[in-house]
Amino acid sequence: MHGFSAAGYAFDAVAAVAAQVHGHHKTQNPDLTAVTYIVFPAFATEVSGRESLEEAQALAGAVQCNGWAAERLVELTGDQIEARLCWSENPTAVPHPDPWGF
Repeated sequence: MHGFSAAGYAFDAVAAVAAQVHGHHKTQNPDLTAVTYIVFPAFATEVSGRESLEEAQALAGAVQCNGWAAERLVELTGDQIEARLCWSENPTAVPHPDPWGF
């Protein structure tokens, strides 16, 4: 999705990753896999939408959003996305107890 913006940052697109690429939930809740999409801010030059399955899987496996990006994606998608804190430089921030527990 081109046209994304976040004040102070140069991202200009949002990428969405489908179930056949990410595979989240496939072990613990396979029915949820088919309806789960992963979204993240990107540069339009990084993603074309024409990536091979292997290219898309490599890209999706390497994405972790920082706080502002996760907050912006939640703003854009409402309750259709869950953000989990993995780590933070802020000593008062509390990481999710199981951030990778899909």
